[in-house]
Amino acid sequence: MTHAESLQWVAYINKRGSLNVGRRVDRGFAMLTKYLLTVNGHEAEIEDFLPKTERVQDEYIAKPEDVLNLFRAISKRNEQLATKRTRNGK
Repeated sequence: MTHAESLQWVAYINKRGSLNVGRRVDRGFAMLTKYLLTVNGHEAEIEDFLPKTERVQDEYIAKPEDVLNLFRAISKRNEQLATKRTRNGK
């Protein structure tokens, strides 16, 4: 994908919303529910009926040493498995 194409997709998403089908369906049902409540004299916002999603900022962000420790653990486990296979003649 070229840079120009990616800019076109960003513009499309900004104008029309997510490309995720699930989110589009959720939004459609939320709009329908809001409409039905409004017609019956209740006040509501579309966001009241959308699933609550966690923000990326709330997630744990690994430090470089965490990643290094992960790779070391994987390497150690691979060495153990290789040694085990050698002993078993595989």
